[in-house]
Amino acid sequence: DEAAARLQQETLVAVQGEGEYSLEVDSGLVLYTDPGPGERVDKDATVSVILSLGPQPHELSALAGQPEDVVRTTLSSVNIEVGESVNEFTDAASGTVLAALAQPVTGDPFDVSNGGTVLEGSTITLTVSLGPVPPVEGLSVEAATSALQGVNLQVSGTREEEFSDDIDSGDVIGIRGQPDGRNWRPGDTATLVVSKGPQPIAVPDVEGRSVREAVEILTDAGFRPTTNVPELVWDIFTATSTSPEPGSLQLPNTTVQIRALG
Repeated sequence: DEAAARLQQETLVAVQGEGEYSLEVDSGLVLYTDPGPGERVDKDATVSVILSLGPQPHELSALAGQPEDVVRTTLSSVNIEVGESVNEFTDAASGTVLAALAQPVTGDPFDVSNGGTVLEGSTITLTVSLGPVPPVEGLSVEAATSALQGVNLQVSGTREEEFSDDIDSGDVIGIRGQPDGRNWRPGDTATLVVSKGPQPIAVPDVEGRSVREAVEILTDAGFRPTTNVPELVWDIFTATSTSPEPGSLQLPNTTVQIRALG
């Protein structure tokens, strides 16, 4: 209306033309006129006034699951900026987009991981997979530390220890310390969980049992029983003691000698 009034003062007739998208001029404001300023026109000539429609919207397909370089190229081609990516360790292949957050020029950010309408001039931040955290199970503390630091994960100076039937004592079971609610990221600090080897178990008291019963009890407990008594008379002979003695803590598969009288 303001543009039409000014043209009328100059004895020109304003006609609103079809609007055009613009990154520089806010929606509803005059983008340009045809003829343009300074051009000579006849009295009562018609001047087309082209209003800005604001930034052009683009309908994006799902970004999550696509390679980062493909997404960056696609967005750049439609005047949508791509900020510095957030990198996370996941099971997805390295370079795969995990999520996308759009920040319009004005307004709150919104998720476009699964696609959506985004205006030109917006900035999208991508969350991108680095692939999985290097496996450290079964490695020495030194090797595990080197592997983690090699992908910019920090390693805590303190460690946790656990018993393990599968990992040798002193070797690494895994890592802990992943921040709640998100994946590991470069710069995070991981705590190594180190094996103490198999957990010792108490030798059962089999005194007064037949040798056969004693053998079964010790075997079920995880030990390797042995005796000088021939198997033919195991049901007749009675266990009197064991070595190691009952109640002592021993590693699984420890040999336990059964002493017996018949």
